Formats: sequence, C-alpha cells, structure tokens
Amino acid sequence: MRPLSLKWRMSLLVSAVLIAVVAAISAIAYHELQSWLRESIDQRLETMSDAVLTELHDLAVRETPAGRAKVDREVFAITGNAEHKRSTYYRIWLQGSDEDLVAGDPPTDPFGKLLRQLPASQRPRGSKGSFFSMGQDQTECRIVWKQQWRQEGLVNVAIAFPIEAASGRLGEFLQLLLLVGGGMALGSALVGALVVLWGMRPIDKAAATLHGPGCQPLHDLPLAARRPKSGPPDHRGC
Repeated sequence: MRPLSLKWRMSLLVSAVLIAVVAAISAIAYHELQSWLRESIDQRLETMSDAVLTELHDLAVRETPAGRAKVDREVFAITGNAEHKRSTYYRIWLQGSDEDLVAGDPPTDPFGKLLRQLPASQRPRGSKGSFFSMGQDQTECRIVWKQQWRQEGLVNVAIAFPIEAASGRLGEFLQLLLLVGGGMALGSALVGALVVLWGMRPIDKAAATLHGPGCQPLHDLPLAARRPKSGPPDHRGC
C-alpha cells in the first residue's frame, strides 16, 4: 500500500489535534455546567431549610389544629411548592419520635418513603447540614438534612429536590453541545486541512520541478557525475 504524502499526513495530524481540542473544551463545559447545577440546587436547598427552621421557632403553635394547618401551609410555600406543582419534598420530625411534625408526603409515597430511609452515614455533623444524592431513576434526589436543638428536642429537617428537573436542562445543553461542538470540530478539521494543503504548495511546486521533463533523477546519474567539480554546471540532473 502506497504511503500517504507528507501534506496529507500533516493535514490529518492538524485535523486530529483540532478535533481533540474542541472535544476537550466541550467536555470541560459540560462538567462545569453539571457542577454549577449541583451547587445551585444545594444553595436553594440550604436557603429553604434555614427558612423552615426559622418558621419552626415556636413548635407549641402546632398544638392547635389551626396552628398546625398554618405551619403546614407556610412550610409548603417555603419549600417552593404550589397547589398544582410540586418542586420539592420534605419531612420534619423530632429525633427519637415516630410522629412527623410536618410531612409533605405520606410514608407510602415514593418520596415520603425515601425521606424516611435516610442513611445514618449522612447524619448532619454541624450547623451547615448534610448534602447528598439518593434514590434511583425518577426518585433520584438531591437532599439536604439539617438538625437544630430546641426546647422540645432535636429537630430534623430533610428536603429533597428531584434531579430529574435539572437533568432535563442538562440533557438539552448536551444536545446543543453535541450539535455545536460537532460542527465546530468538523469545520476546524476542514479549515486546518485546507490551510496545510495551501501552505504545502511551494513544496509541491518544487517537487514537480525536480521531476519535470529534462530533469534526470540524481540516483540515475553515474557516480562520477554526482561528484562536484569546477567549471560550467552539468544540467543532466536537477
């Protein structure tokens, strides 16, 4: 098999380098967006959990039906939920008690069940709380778990944000990235190849001149004709 010429090898090398650079930039952009989305979710969850703990400053309010309903409505609104749209899922309880102070979903609900199976390894160890991911497929969530001591005992607040909502945005960005990045990679490879081919034109012209009519290849000349000598130039070889 005849090897590729120098200009085609250079063109392929430049094209491969440009494609690799575009692919690396695209991968970094996707990773940065993924990290940004996770940080954004964590900040939102932290704000919600702090607001819920502030709202629960007086647990005695829940001793009356009217007070319990008021607290339930305010926690529902604080966690970003509306009457016809659920954005988050939450559970609030006292440590060591089987009864929930406030619960957005019953234990039989997939998200309610998830919030009642929090791993002990993720228990908060400070005022900042614990952030972790849990669940699978449609129940996969980003969860914040915070604790705070009150006169009544240790109050636990767990709020879950479904990752499916953020994954939709990430999927749209990935499709756009593949489309734009693929076009840029192919365009860069084509332009790089054309630039190399254009830059190699002087070498092609020189090669054509050396192999043109009237030029005898050097290796076909007798040995004596290859030796340099004084006098008029010998035009038998080019």
